[in-house]
Amino acid sequence: MVKCALCGKEFYQKDPKHKTCFDCAKKNWDKPGQAQQTNGLSDEYINDIKAGYFKEKTNLKDSMIIKHPDNIAKEFGADRRLSYTQLRKFYDRISHLKRLIEIRGEYNVVLPEILQLGPLVAEASGKTKVPRIFKDFIDINLEQVKKGEDYFMKGFHPHFQAVLAYFKYYNPQS
Repeated sequence: MVKCALCGKEFYQKDPKHKTCFDCAKKNWDKPGQAQQTNGLSDEYINDIKAGYFKEKTNLKDSMIIKHPDNIAKEFGADRRLSYTQLRKFYDRISHLKRLIEIRGEYNVVLPEILQLGPLVAEASGKTKVPRIFKDFIDINLEQVKKGEDYFMKGFHPHFQAVLAYFKYYNPQS
């Protein structure tokens, strides 16, 4: 038994990521920006992503393709508001921007369009169309892509692609 982070009532914690009792979670479920408020990205993921996508210059860490995307996809799937179609829509936008960079050869020209994903996801989260954890995922990755072209092309894009693949694996009906 653990205490609820919001009301202090003791409850049986089925999963370590659950920080609130069922009643508090249910009350906050449809409030913009508060759904999934206590179930966010893991501290391990946040620290790993802040350290960067790469173990060497442009060699992507294995954890950015296997471990973290697997866990993130499970978290995304736990919230029924995020469908594969919605996730794919954001991934397709990122892929389109990647192609623009390849064609134009100027990352800094396309960077504002990449950063526009932040407000787009914030709007969707505010309308409770996507869970807060997805907004947090996009926000923390957008901080990384500001560091340069490789962080977007060889870091974020394949990382998001792995999340999308695992999401479909865990949610085949979505």
